[in-house]
Amino acid sequence: MLRRGAALALVSTLTGWPGPAVAQAQISEAWARASTIDVDQRTFSARLEGMGGLQASVEESSNRINTYGFSDNPAGLLADQDSSSMEESSRYDKFNDAYFTSPHSVVQRRSGLVAAFRHEQGWVLGVEGIYGGINASRHAVYPSPDNERFLRDFDILYPSSFDPAISDYHLGASVTAPRVGVTYGRKFLKKITVAGRARYRHESESRIAPNPYELNTSSTQLALTGGALMTPHVGPAVLTVALAGTWAGNHVRGLSSGPFNDDHYDWNRPEVGYNAQLGVRYKGWLRGIVDGRHYSSDGEEIAEVNWAAQYFLNPLPINIANPSLSVFKMKWSALLSGLRHNEVASRWMVDVPRTPAHLGIQYRYYRELEWVRPNDSVLPSALPLDVRRLGYQALGGVSVDLPEGRGLVGTEVELSREGRADHLGIFPDIAVSEMNYHFGAEYRALSSLPLRAGVVLIRRDPDRRDGVPPLKGIRVTGGAGYFWPFLGTQIDASYSHEHVHFTPGDPSEEISRGDQAAVVLRYAF
Repeated sequence: MLRRGAALALVSTLTGWPGPAVAQAQISEAWARASTIDVDQRTFSARLEGMGGLQASVEESSNRINTYGFSDNPAGLLADQDSSSMEESSRYDKFNDAYFTSPHSVVQRRSGLVAAFRHEQGWVLGVEGIYGGINASRHAVYPSPDNERFLRDFDILYPSSFDPAISDYHLGASVTAPRVGVTYGRKFLKKITVAGRARYRHESESRIAPNPYELNTSSTQLALTGGALMTPHVGPAVLTVALAGTWAGNHVRGLSSGPFNDDHYDWNRPEVGYNAQLGVRYKGWLRGIVDGRHYSSDGEEIAEVNWAAQYFLNPLPINIANPSLSVFKMKWSALLSGLRHNEVASRWMVDVPRTPAHLGIQYRYYRELEWVRPNDSVLPSALPLDVRRLGYQALGGVSVDLPEGRGLVGTEVELSREGRADHLGIFPDIAVSEMNYHFGAEYRALSSLPLRAGVVLIRRDPDRRDGVPPLKGIRVTGGAGYFWPFLGTQIDASYSHEHVHFTPGDPSEEISRGDQAAVVLRYAF
């Protein structure tokens, strides 16, 4: 097993505001770490991406300040929209990296359908179905200037007995990840909403690795969530008080099967999570939410091997007279694992009175502890882990509406940092940081045809402590939409391209590049 997510803050910055309290992806998330690709993002705004990725200063259906869009509380789905709706989205993401001359790539293709059926704001039924997959290729040379940053934190099974002291790991994988879900919420006593949700996800991996012990993995997750909210009035202010809790059964299964072996590794690590939100709306010009989240898991992996006499790992002597006595079978507890994650997040938006300006700010702070305690009996499938991650993310900006509803222009600043401490002392601590400047605009050439464009100035430092200068780059975005008012239908499309390079020495040396294309079709009825 290669160890998990040192670049969590960087990934969050690259892919937008944080999602639900309990992570959905297991295998594909690990392969996409330290890239610009988010494999777990359920809501996506092609409109905002076309405008330079503005998030804090522009409010729309995909990022409203409410308990559903912000915290994934199912009770907020009823108030998310005024009418029933269906939305189909398709995305393509590509990331290539040549950091420290080791090539990496991740490609994601995904399509999904989300629908919400409402009855006079009395109840709501939501359904979702998403099918996606990634293809990834990763290298890590150790020892190396980046100390194996891209692979050392993967939480995927990998037989550590074959890790040479000096080697170039080249791992590749193809992962498919279908997911379905259903949500039901109902209002009681006019101001109280109660809702429940069930989601199921399955991931299947086909791995390519220079390892004599072939091991592919799959995972299943069933997540059950319940939530409630109420909306009391305090003078001119409308409050939203909400609570939600989640239980997720996570089962990761590693399989190794060949002519002379039939082995499996079952890693059960159920998660529990809960969150609370306080929302504020004041006189139509101030909106905000404060959210606290926690999730944790404790898991155990049970390993079972079955090796024939001819298998190269079999420690038993070959018994020619009775070959069955040479078959090696063993079952044992291969590892214990745990995770504790605490987080506080907030978002506020102000419509400046008597002006066309809108101010927005988002903030997120988190602390995470994760550990793995492997048992070295027979064949260890994991490396020991004892790591602390501490980070924050902040976004702030302003948008201004153009006259006569012709569109808007906006700008935002985005900053994130994460510090990682390895309590085992195997690897040095690292501190990831990123600071971006977003500029975007939307202009309605016709009332039903908005055109969008934007640019993002990127400054990334994969490790502020390594003495290597930060990386700088640019992302260019564009998009368009079309509205059919009489049909209640709209379509939005966006495309972005970025490249990042060293500024000292040779400014033309490209370190990474990425592309993203998306189409979102929405129908309200």
